[in-house]
Amino acid sequence: LAKGQTQFDHACQTLGVERDDLVFVGDSIADANLALDYGMRFVGRLGTFDARTFGEVAPDAPVVEELTELLTLFA
Repeated sequence: LAKGQTQFDHACQTLGVERDDLVFVGDSIADANLALDYGMRFVGRLGTFDARTFGEVAPDAPVVEELTELLTLFA
């Protein structure tokens, strides 16, 4: 599944939300760049890349090891 503006726009339309309401959770630098290019918030999932590497691309983005950590980020 390719990721990009078409999918983000579809998500917004389907969910009835604005781009600012979405959060892109990704495990790659390419994911971070997609989110930033589209103006979305980004959360990096550690594994393939470490926190330092994500921080170089998206310094304001939090990182998580497990997806369950998203619950505390957005509670």
